[in-house]
Amino acid sequence: MVVRHSSDPLTPAINLKSRTIAPIKPGLREDLNKFSPGEKKMEISSIFKWFKQDFEKAGGVPKILGRYALPAVREFAASGKYEIKYLPYNWGLNDQGPHGRNYSRADLFFDNIFK
Repeated sequence: MVVRHSSDPLTPAINLKSRTIAPIKPGLREDLNKFSPGEKKMEISSIFKWFKQDFEKAGGVPKILGRYALPAVREFAASGKYEIKYLPYNWGLNDQGPHGRNYSRADLFFDNIFK
């Protein structure tokens, strides 16, 4: 596994959980993370739970979320005043090989049941 150097704490965490290392653009994808300011809830990647200590060293999960969330929810994300639910990690998301291209929702479902 190759880990690219970055001063950004989000990049190494994502790269360490990838089967292959693809170029990463800074930002939290809205289709992979759910921000619900009205309900005071956030649904974010399990990466934030797995690497919580690393994110704490960089100022904490809310600081990171506030930095990379979409502008419309940035203030809410940075506040830390919400309940966090961690979403199952999609192992096929960054895989550029045949496994990733064919990784389905069913694969994700069964991967999370039989871990």
